[in-house]
Amino acid sequence: AHITQAQLDLSDYALSGSPFEWLRPLYVEEVNWGPTLDAADYGAAAAASLATLNDAEGLDDPIDVTGRVTSRIDGGGNSFGIRLRFETTTNDDGTNDSVNWAGRTAQLIIHYYK
Repeated sequence: AHITQAQLDLSDYALSGSPFEWLRPLYVEEVNWGPTLDAADYGAAAAASLATLNDAEGLDDPIDVTGRVTSRIDGGGNSFGIRLRFETTTNDDGTNDSVNWAGRTAQLIIHYYK
C-alpha cells in the first residue's frame, strides 16, 4: 500500500481546569513500545516529536504524521504509538487541569492506495 496522507485528529477533546495556562506545552510524540505495554514504557524516550501545542486551539487542527507513519510501515512496523504529555505535570493547586478524550474520539486517519 502507498500512503498518501496520515493525520492525527485530536479535535474531539474536553478540558478540565486550565491545563494550557499552567502545564503547557503539550507534547505530541511518537513512541515505539514493545509487544506489551509495561511501566517502563511510560518514561521511554520519544522516537519523534509530532507537535508542540501551546494552547487548546492547537488541538483543533489535524497533525500531519504522513512521513512518520510511512516510515513505520516501510520499516516493517504494524503499529503507530503516540504519547501526549504536558511539560509540567502539576501546578500543585489541588485542582484538575487536563485535556481528555474520555467518551470522545481521537483518530489516526490514513489515506492510501494499493
